[in-house]
Amino acid sequence: MEPDANFVRQSRQDLAYLVHEVENNGSRPCPGCVVPCACSGSPTCGCRCSAECEYAPRQMSSDPDDHPIEPGIVGLVYALETLRVCQPCWSCEGHNDPAGALHKLPKVWFFARSVMYPDLIAEYLADLGIARKLASPWQVRVVRWDDALATAYSIEPRIDRHDVPPLGRLRADIRKLSRTMKYEIAGIARRRIAALDRFLRARR
Repeated sequence: MEPDANFVRQSRQDLAYLVHEVENNGSRPCPGCVVPCACSGSPTCGCRCSAECEYAPRQMSSDPDDHPIEPGIVGLVYALETLRVCQPCWSCEGHNDPAGALHKLPKVWFFARSVMYPDLIAEYLADLGIARKLASPWQVRVVRWDDALATAYSIEPRIDRHDVPPLGRLRADIRKLSRTMKYEIAGIARRRIAALDRFLRARR
């Protein structure tokens, strides 16, 4: 069935907004950060912002004193923040049980301003999986978040119970995702915009 033209226009608008935010938003990714920048003392300059910032685990947490972002997942939380359109709401770096077996998966839960954005992330993860650039396939899932009216999503590995990777390899995946997510997803968005533009031109 051919997609509705109004839906296509709205989808294009959502994609264009993401690209604009990634390429032109100079504000700090961490919500509410006013730590003076080392270059000038400015509370708004983002020239040194990165997931390696010592303040990032606390700045991105809603409960910084008791629950700063765990070190093994902070890069992926930060990568989502840099998209400007996906709000992380919970994360776990993954944990082994006392015997050393994988007990809890690493994951990040987030809200999105548009359903287009989780779909972009899913395509990005699928591309990496097809290229065999990750130790395990990763996915986007819809998750239950009882206190919110909006839909919540999770980025997490898809584990085959017969071939469970060690946590160290999943942490390596997180580092790869953290380095490439922002601009790879913007690239996918630009390609989708071009495809939607072709569709709209053909409808004229």
